[in-house]
Amino acid sequence: MTPAELPRWHENEYVVAFLYHPAARTGLQTTTGLAQGKFVKVNDHISNQFGNAGLFAGVQARPGTLTASEQALLNSKGPVEVEAFMSLLRHVVKDQLIQNGGLK
Repeated sequence: MTPAELPRWHENEYVVAFLYHPAARTGLQTTTGLAQGKFVKVNDHISNQFGNAGLFAGVQARPGTLTASEQALLNSKGPVEVEAFMSLLRHVVKDQLIQNGGLK
């Protein structure tokens, strides 16, 4: 029996997962936010088990930090286009937007 909050994994699915560091004692890892941190691609869209509900709630970008399409992604609800999602992730990581205060 698996709790509903844990993500389910299936062979051959295209997944983007956000993981916590491995546990010190066991080495096991879990997704951030449990099922919220596992995103599955279906056709050209990606979403978590909850249809991305509340995914970008409260996220704010410093003016001029994001492109128009990235800002639109933050305002979206439901599954999002894979390329737009991955582009935003690359931008956030490459330019360290969270560490530099570009996103909060």
